Amino acid sequence: NSAYDTSNFRWTPGVVGKYYIFAQYRVYSTSDFDNVQIRIQKNGAQIAGAVVYNHHYESVQTAIMLDMDADDYVEVEGYLGASNPLSTDPLECNFFGFKIG
Repeated sequence: NSAYDTSNFRWTPGVVGKYYIFAQYRVYSTSDFDNVQIRIQKNGAQIAGAVVYNHHYESVQTAIMLDMDADDYVEVEGYLGASNPLSTDPLECNFFGFKIG
């Protein structure tokens, strides 16, 4: 229902159900470094995540199926170190969810 709130970067489903949530981003850097992280949080608590080593434009992604109430919210956090840019391609950096039951 396009319920993503750009003022606080959270998505609230508005409808009780089971949801599939996916998030990914791509580091736009040829530098090699540790600790590229992504986390999905529900109501402020981490529920899914991944960590990778960057070796020339790596992507990090995570996904989860979860039960949500109408007023629960989901948000994504990432960490890729200082001065390492993200890709600006929407096919490489995205966050989505949909109801599956």
